Amino acid sequence: MSKDISVNFSAGGCVDCSNCGLCGKGKKEADVITASVDAPKAATAMVSGEVPTVVAVDLGTTTVGMYLIHAITGEQMGVFVSLNPQQLHGADVISRISNANAGLKDELKALITETIENGIRKLAKERTPKLVVISGNTVMGHLLMGYDVDSLGVYPFHAEHLEQAETSLCGIKTILMPGISAFIGGDIVSGLYTLGFKDREEVSLLIDLGTNAEMVIGNCNRMMALSAAAGPAFDQKVYGSQLIKAVAQILTEEKADRTGCLKDEFFELGCIVGRTLVKQEEIRELQKAKAAVYAGIVLLAREYGVALEDISKVYIAGGLGFYLDLDAAMEIGLLPKEFAGKIEVVGNTSLEGAYRYALALEGAENTAAPEDELAKILSAVTELNLAELPGFEETYINAMNF
Repeated sequence: MSKDISVNFSAGGCVDCSNCGLCGKGKKEADVITASVDAPKAATAMVSGEVPTVVAVDLGTTTVGMYLIHAITGEQMGVFVSLNPQQLHGADVISRISNANAGLKDELKALITETIENGIRKLAKERTPKLVVISGNTVMGHLLMGYDVDSLGVYPFHAEHLEQAETSLCGIKTILMPGISAFIGGDIVSGLYTLGFKDREEVSLLIDLGTNAEMVIGNCNRMMALSAAAGPAFDQKVYGSQLIKAVAQILTEEKADRTGCLKDEFFELGCIVGRTLVKQEEIRELQKAKAAVYAGIVLLAREYGVALEDISKVYIAGGLGFYLDLDAAMEIGLLPKEFAGKIEVVGNTSLEGAYRYALALEGAENTAAPEDELAKILSAVTELNLAELPGFEETYINAMNF
């Protein structure tokens, strides 16, 4: 059985933090996205009786996060968090693709289906939600739906299914958010939907920081997306942010040079910063990760035809971004210094997008067709292959230094 947590939001958060960024714990109020619903809001949502509800799900590679939502007021009535039990067959998507292709596809589907259905039952109790909306990366969506994943694991990494899909969980109509490509999935589409990219004239940038750093630049007329392979340095969300902050301090105190080499007295055993021991090999992994992300940002902006300083807003999403020290991120060259004062940390926009989409579909007094809004986003996005862009190797190598 997977470890899971089910609490009511009014209780003040989870009993055991999984670093998922669901509750906004530790963040300023302005850093947490809140949904606005056109339906009349009650002063306090009913938590008993026949209350119309919907369920939003963020299907992550590591963690599954779920909201129970009042379909009329938009109030969050409960949260469920679970480790993704598919980790039994690999911690990353490549391992799961390999195991699915080796005959474990049905088991991987069963594991995640059981977890989500368990979450629905714990959240809804005796109620029957009207709808479930799931957002996740392309591989997680394929494994949930039982699609073949052969082509997702080999070049040119083609996704067979990117359209919005429908299934049934606990006998409830369930919608899987559509994706853009093998690397730009429904979680990123959810982020664009949440942040209103389809409505904005100014050019903005969304960066979802993780093992693969997905990013989208653009406005209502045109968007471009790419994925940068950041690697294992960002795997552990909280530790990744601590490492970034610690390395920034090491550089400021000149305990390492700008090539990332620790001074002689720290080279063998590492350097202690606060409660964090930073070793030379960890700095090297961080350099590769931050160089990939920085190169992705620079080349994406170039291909779009906009200078870094002319990007009006930069949104940082994802588990790592939730805990990221922005000054440290710019100090080490993970984010360009041109972004100073323009960055907003927005937390789990994958879950927030599923939340908003569920309300748009099932909430009272709908005024727009949410399917058309998603179609507008999907038609506006062009995907780029970072490694094939002119100047990638030079940009990446130059970005390795701090």
